[in-house]
Amino acid sequence: MADVTYADALARLRAECGEPTGGGGSNGVRMADWPAGAGGVCLAGGRGVVVLSAHESYDVPGPVVRWTLAGDAPLTPLADAVRDAGAWLRG
Repeated sequence: MADVTYADALARLRAECGEPTGGGGSNGVRMADWPAGAGGVCLAGGRGVVVLSAHESYDVPGPVVRWTLAGDAPLTPLADAVRDAGAWLRG
C-alpha cells in the first residue's frame, strides 16, 4: 500500500465531503474538521501518522470509528476510509 500523506487525504476528503469548516493544528500536527451535529469527522496528520476519525460528540472522549491511513498498522486504504467517512457524515 502506498504511503498516504495528509495532503492526499485532505484532497480526497474535500472531493467527497466538501471543504472542512474547522481545524487548525499545533506542535507539528495539522487537523481538518467536518462537523455533523455535536460530532463530525476529523482528519489529523503529523509526525508520520495520518488518521481519520468519526465522532458522535466531541465532548465524549474517543472516536466512534477510526481509520489509520499512514504510520501505524493495520492501515485502511484511503479510498475506503474517504467513502466510509462521507457515508458517516451523510448519516
